[in-house]
Amino acid sequence: MKKRIAIEHVFFASFFIFIVCAMMPHKSDGQPYALVAFVGFSSILAIPVSFVLWIIKAVKTRNNPQQQNTQPIETNPAEKTSFFAKINQKLEEHRQQKALERTERLKIIEEEKYKEQNFESMNYKMIDGVAVIWEGETKPASFRIYDNKQRLEGVITKLTLNKDGRFYITLTDPEKGTKIVTDERELETMILIGSTRYEFIDLCRKVLKIDLSEMFGFANFVRDELYKPRLMLVFEPPQQVTFSHRISGETIRDLFTVREYYKSNSNEEYLKVNVTSNNKELMIPVNKITTMIQLEDGKKIKLDEWLKNICKAKESN
Repeated sequence: MKKRIAIEHVFFASFFIFIVCAMMPHKSDGQPYALVAFVGFSSILAIPVSFVLWIIKAVKTRNNPQQQNTQPIETNPAEKTSFFAKINQKLEEHRQQKALERTERLKIIEEEKYKEQNFESMNYKMIDGVAVIWEGETKPASFRIYDNKQRLEGVITKLTLNKDGRFYITLTDPEKGTKIVTDERELETMILIGSTRYEFIDLCRKVLKIDLSEMFGFANFVRDELYKPRLMLVFEPPQQVTFSHRISGETIRDLFTVREYYKSNSNEEYLKVNVTSNNKELMIPVNKITTMIQLEDGKKIKLDEWLKNICKAKESN
């Protein structure tokens, strides 16, 4: 590899050449020879230029010490691939760790209020899985829902939030007294009251006079409770099993130490495990497990059967 000539070397070389030219013999009339004069004049120009560049280089090097080594470092392509693979692995481990920390924060330490289906927040209370957000009677209203060509008509008499985290509108026929309960997400058209059409949010704010921040704050609370993983089973002792699961589009097979089993009210299931190879703690969704569970003795069993067997053994003890 060719080495660059340092600017400080140019400065000292120019200065040295100038001294040598000044000491060279001159003509009888006192003038230097043409070649000596040319070289000496060139060195006079190079001295200040190289000195200024040297100063600039010194300032840059001081501000960025990494520039002191200007030789490029040759890297092996295999090492580059390994480096990026390690980076991706670290990022994935970080994401899994964050998911685990979030689950830990949501873990219930006190009595599980959701089992009683009784939430209290602001002006709303959920009893038997239903919270009344608004109750009264509007002017005649009509709207159409999906998979129903007939337009529904009546007066809106109730708006509720159910334990599934969804809003439901009760439309009552004022003459017959019959009621139709509709999921807000099933609305195909805007709600027509008089000559004005309203989106659901505008209906709540302008017609029903509901505080939206309070209503949606309560709805978020209910939905968080719905999807919160809850500890259902502690493996005593922890079980060492092998299985494959999908992470970020990739299928990974490893040996795990399973410690806890979680399930949310929305029926999402999780296994809290430690990766045996590096002792990393993960929260793995059960629906991401792609193979049967291989036990320590090599026997393979379906995940649901394995969990049932462990639950029965725990109940018998």
